[in-house]
Amino acid sequence: MDDLSPLEKTKKITQSYLLTKAKYNFTIVEKRIFYRIIELLQILYEGKSMKELMSDKFEIDTNLFGEQVFRIPASKVFTDEGNNYTLIKKSFHSLMRKYISIEDDKRLELFNIFSSAKYHRETAVMEFVPTKEILLTFEYVAQSWKRYELSAAFQFKSTYTMRFFEMFCEQKAPINFTIAEIKHWFDIEKKYSTNYEFFRNVIDVAQKELKDLAPVFFTYEKHKSPGSRSFTYIRFIIHDNPKNVTDSPELRNLYDFLPEELILYLTKRFYFTNSGMLNVVDHLIKAHKEYKWDENKYEEIRAKATASKARNLPGYLITSIKNEGEALTKESPKYHAPKDMKNVLKK
Repeated sequence: MDDLSPLEKTKKITQSYLLTKAKYNFTIVEKRIFYRIIELLQILYEGKSMKELMSDKFEIDTNLFGEQVFRIPASKVFTDEGNNYTLIKKSFHSLMRKYISIEDDKRLELFNIFSSAKYHRETAVMEFVPTKEILLTFEYVAQSWKRYELSAAFQFKSTYTMRFFEMFCEQKAPINFTIAEIKHWFDIEKKYSTNYEFFRNVIDVAQKELKDLAPVFFTYEKHKSPGSRSFTYIRFIIHDNPKNVTDSPELRNLYDFLPEELILYLTKRFYFTNSGMLNVVDHLIKAHKEYKWDENKYEEIRAKATASKARNLPGYLITSIKNEGEALTKESPKYHAPKDMKNVLKK
């Protein structure tokens, strides 16, 4: 069920498009920074407080202008390189100069990635403030991707693998792309002059790495357009890759735990995705079965979220469920054993 307005639908499409089919060329390190921001958002959406994160240096904060600030230890990004200040400085300069572009017959749009970036040399912590459009894109991916999909993305050594994974992790049906389209999206129109070089260095590298590390991979067919002597487009066939799927809640069937009407309601009113619900299904089960929440309770929480201008409805709901559990725990009377029982136990 989908009650999004035309404008909201357009925003959702744009958010997905910015990561998959827009034109950009980022390094492995730069993509890891994006993935760490997405990881922080996923943790937040699960209703966890910043105190529960793996490191007190790995956190989301808000600055004086109401913008979200993401703090990430350099060691979580420069995993192989170490805290090399020269490399960190180079990456910062590169990120602040780069942008994502969308161009077609009707428009040309350019999007900066971050409005500011800072590196604290004493603590080796990086600090980023994403622009509004890019933050929406990160939020979309955080709600759409499963935890094991993000885990796989951190392992890739090729930016081409990362791009294909972003394009295909939710793709089920075969899909055709022209070679010119892919070169444009990856910003490599001038890098590989022949199809042989393109397939060897881009397509085949990504195919092998996805098959080795990702929960999905592709096979492909080369095709020629009528009248063309060389291959002009590729048909990609997407396959599940069970050997690279970890044993996690995402493997469970959502409908085994929650009634269909509740799933549809949370999708419609709180903009949950199925994978997003699976990530926090234990909390949703508690609200439904243990706390006996009904639609009125959910609507009350949604009204509070709207009044407080919360941008992340799923995260707001999960936090409310956790707060309910903490409140019930405090209200429960503690059991005190009778004095005579204590004496028995002592004996």
